[in-house]
Amino acid sequence: MSFLHKLFGIDEVEAKSKKMLKEIFSLLEFDVKFSSFDEHNGKKRLNLIYNKDDVNVLVGKNGKNIMALENLLNIILNKKFDRKDIQIMLDVNDYRKNKELFLKDIALKAGEEVLKTKKNVVLRPLNAYERKIVHTTLKKIKNVRTKSLGNGDLKKILVTYNEDVK
Repeated sequence: MSFLHKLFGIDEVEAKSKKMLKEIFSLLEFDVKFSSFDEHNGKKRLNLIYNKDDVNVLVGKNGKNIMALENLLNIILNKKFDRKDIQIMLDVNDYRKNKELFLKDIALKAGEEVLKTKKNVVLRPLNAYERKIVHTTLKKIKNVRTKSLGNGDLKKILVTYNEDVK
């Protein structure tokens, strides 16, 4: 346990994350505020608060920019602390949190449609993070199965009815 953690209850990884992000956003001239860390799907999540007109630049199309920054941050932190298990999730103005709720809603509607009609439903192309949310959401529904279709980063999801699934 580090001195900071003992003295203030501050996690060293969290403190270093915020410090690095402050430096990056300062260089980019983004006036970003930080909320506190919380836990989400086994990862520490940090919501960034940015209330300017160019927030879309920070988030990127389908969250690509914030995910790229998250990936870079995790690589640096793992090297800095000589670890391989650090996984910080970044969010901007709860974009990813809201996107997750939206994807779960779409998944559940597709699952309901499949159960009602027993016909396949194909969802639009999604990135790996988004597909994981859909697969995990529908995994809990009896007689519904999912499968990713296609090649590359964006793949469709096939939602099917299967009587044998328990």
